[in-house]
Amino acid sequence: MDSCGRVCDRSEESGERSSHSCYREMYKKRNVLSQEERRRRTLESQKKRRNDIFDLNRSLDFNEETESMVENMETESAPCERGKRVGIRKILMHSEWMTETPEDLQDSWCFVPSPVGKRCVLIAQKGITKIFSKWGSFLRKFQSSLPSGFKGEYRYGPTILDCIWSESKSICYILDVIFWKGQSFNECEAEFRFFWLKNKFEEMPLMPETAQKEIQLQVLPSSPYSPSDLASEIGILSPWASQTSTLDGILFYHKNGHYHSGKTTPLVTWLKPFMLPEALGVEIPDVYLQEQPENYESMEKYIAENILKSKERRKKRISMEVDDEAALAGEEMKVDASDPEEIEPMARGNSPTECEGAVGGEGA
Repeated sequence: MDSCGRVCDRSEESGERSSHSCYREMYKKRNVLSQEERRRRTLESQKKRRNDIFDLNRSLDFNEETESMVENMETESAPCERGKRVGIRKILMHSEWMTETPEDLQDSWCFVPSPVGKRCVLIAQKGITKIFSKWGSFLRKFQSSLPSGFKGEYRYGPTILDCIWSESKSICYILDVIFWKGQSFNECEAEFRFFWLKNKFEEMPLMPETAQKEIQLQVLPSSPYSPSDLASEIGILSPWASQTSTLDGILFYHKNGHYHSGKTTPLVTWLKPFMLPEALGVEIPDVYLQEQPENYESMEKYIAENILKSKERRKKRISMEVDDEAALAGEEMKVDASDPEEIEPMARGNSPTECEGAVGGEGA
């Protein structure tokens, strides 16, 4: 494995090392700040923005930009243009692997179970509700009880939600709120967003009789973190621990973290279920341990290998997109694979484990 995915050989060192020591060594070699330090700096940056009058203007600009981008995505059958796809990618927030256990995990974090599915953006606007993949591809449209999401409801601005789409169950699981009636929630803390979203769905009116309710919307539960509560949430008696587990992983949100659209943030982290005993000492049912790859050795090695594979997949995807555009334009095109505007910093491919970070769902 090359330097991007290097892990430490435990057999070469005496004594026990912590489960995340390899990452600390990798960060030193790459001159990258530790995950804990980046969390601290991100929180400090949020506090400064609260007192910055220009932050209001930035939020309003994002609102107008997002609304304009959504209005342009009217063609459902044809492939999206590259600019529109990039626009969709910039809406979603992206997580990181939990390579370092937060020092304040039990005091300042909450967790959300993430089901198997595709990461997607749900947009309710102008009397219709549409689902787009994280890459900007159109997936479904339907009538929903969301503001501006059903026929005859045109009073409000767009409602945009961060979701996971289960094709087999026709369920759109809601992770987070980004816009509601045209109002941005980017500068709201995670604990408030989850509380507000839960209450809004409880208050939401039933669908009109004339509307066809084809797809179920379901808000995923969030809970303050404790080992016992997490073990109970995904335990043997929970719906997640069926004979064939529908749980893809666990997302951990810092309670004070804002929604950083288009960015990867250390204030949202991700673990696969079979990593929980190793990372946090949480007991899990055997059904999750059965999901470990046959060649699984340790959490740090598994993550490092997936980060490397993710980078290769992103480069391949970009190359394919460029080739398609060059063919349409009738000319050669070039792309700098190191340009952050050309590469999604973290995006779940068929699972969040395919990326440096993760926010729920197969194919996301």
